[in-house]
Amino acid sequence: MVARVFFLNTNIINPDCAMFFRAGQLIISGARPYVDFVELNPPLVFYVYSIAAYIAKLTGFSPETSLYIFTTILFAFSLLLCWNLLRNDSSPRVEGFGPVIVAFCLGNLLCYEWVQFGQRQQLLANALLPFFVCRNLRLQGTAINPVVAALSGLYCGLMTALLPQYAAIVVCLELFYAWRQRRLRPLASPETLGFSASIGAYVVLVLSQETIRSEFLGRWLPMVSEGYALYNWPWPMQITQLIVSGILPLSIIALLLLLKNKTMKQGLLPAIFIFFLGAVIAILLQGKCILNQTIPLMYASLMLCCSVPINNFKRTLLAAALTLSAFLVPVYALPGVISQNQIWQTMTGQIVDVIEKESTVDDRVSVLSLSLPDSYPALTSAARDSGNRYFFVFPMLMAEYLAKKHSGEPVAVKWQAESQKFIDDLTSDLQTNKPRLILIQENIIPTAKISVRKYLEQTSFWQSINQDYQYAYPLKAGISELSVWKRR
Repeated sequence: MVARVFFLNTNIINPDCAMFFRAGQLIISGARPYVDFVELNPPLVFYVYSIAAYIAKLTGFSPETSLYIFTTILFAFSLLLCWNLLRNDSSPRVEGFGPVIVAFCLGNLLCYEWVQFGQRQQLLANALLPFFVCRNLRLQGTAINPVVAALSGLYCGLMTALLPQYAAIVVCLELFYAWRQRRLRPLASPETLGFSASIGAYVVLVLSQETIRSEFLGRWLPMVSEGYALYNWPWPMQITQLIVSGILPLSIIALLLLLKNKTMKQGLLPAIFIFFLGAVIAILLQGKCILNQTIPLMYASLMLCCSVPINNFKRTLLAAALTLSAFLVPVYALPGVISQNQIWQTMTGQIVDVIEKESTVDDRVSVLSLSLPDSYPALTSAARDSGNRYFFVFPMLMAEYLAKKHSGEPVAVKWQAESQKFIDDLTSDLQTNKPRLILIQENIIPTAKISVRKYLEQTSFWQSINQDYQYAYPLKAGISELSVWKRR
C-alpha cells in the first residue's frame, strides 16, 4: 500500500478530499464553518482535515501528499493498537484476526485504486479495526490493557462522528455481542466508554458553538436531510455500482463458500458477517451507495473473502491475492466506471489552464457548479481562493425543490426564503470579493432537469453578472461544460 501510494503514485487527489483539505486550511486560518465558508457535511470533518492541512503548512508538501501521509499515519495507528491488543495472547484463536488485518490492508490499497484515498469513509473504516479486535477479544474473555482499549474506543468514536449513519455497524456488533453473552455487561467496558466519550465530546462541540448550532443544525441539516433526495441516483443504478465494483458478487461467492464448508459459525466469522450486515444497513440509512459510501462495505466484503480459508495463513494470502485481483479487474478494464482518475485529471488540467491563463495568484475565482470536480482540486492546484463562500451550489436547487415539494403548505415560505438567501449570499460575495473569473456550469443536471446557468438567469444574481462581467468563451473540460466570465 505504501509503495503504491507514495512511490508509484499515478492518481489525482479525490475531489471530496481536495475540498475538505481546503476547508481544513480555512479552519487553521481562523475561518468559521457555515459562515465564512459553507459545506453541508457535519462540522467534525473540517477539523479532522485541518490536521492534514497543518502537515502541508509545516512541511511544504502538496495537499495530496499531506493528506496521504495523514491517512497512512492514522492506519498505522490502527495497526499499532491491534498489535498492542494481540501481542500477549498466544492462544490459537488469535490466528482468526490475521485475515481481518490483511483485509483492512487490502481495503486501503483499493481505496487508492478507486481514487478514494483519504476519504472520510476510509478514515472511519480504518478506525473500526482496533475497536472490532478489542470487542471480539473481550467477548472471548481475553485480558485487555484498559488504556489501549479506551484509546481504541476514543479513536473509533471520533471517526464514527464523521459519518453518524455508519454507527449502524457498531450498534449491530454490540447487539450481537450482548446476544452472544446473553447479558448486557460487555457493553460497559473501557472501549465502549471511550467510544461514548468521543461522541459526547463532539455533541458538546456542536452545541457550544453558536454558528454551528444555528447554521448547521438550524439551517443546513433540515435542508439536506429532506432535500438531498433531489440528487439521488435510481436504485437500479446503485445496485449496478455494487455489482460492477465487485462488492456484491465477491461477497455472495464468499458467503456461499463459507456455507458450503460449514464454517460460518466458526471463530470470528459470525462477527464479520454482522459487520457486513451493519455496513449494508448504513447504506440503506443514507439512501444511496455512491462509490465512496460503499468503502466500509468493501472492507466487510474483503474480510469475508480473506476468511474463507480457516486458520491457514498461506491460503489466506492466496485468497487475498485472488480477491484483490478480482477487485482490480473493473478498475482497469472499465476506465471511468469505477476509477474516475483519468476523467478528473483531464477536467482538472483543462480548468487549471484557463484559471492560470485568465487570473493571477492574488485573484479570486468563483466556480458555480453542482459538480464538485469543476471546483476541486482545480482551485487547490491553481492556488486560487474561491470568490464565494459556497464550495458548490447544491443548496440552490435543494431549497427550490423543497419549496415546490411543499407548495401550498406553510413550510414552503421557509424554503422560498432559503432559496432567496442563497442568491443574496452569492450576490454579496460577488460584490465583496470581486472574483477575477467566474466559471458557470452549463450542463443540464439529469436529476434536477436544469443547468446552473439557466437557473441563475431567472434570479437577481444574473443582473450583477451582466453588470460587472462579460461572457468570454465556453469551456469543455472532460465531461463538464462551463461558461467563462471575466470581470470587466
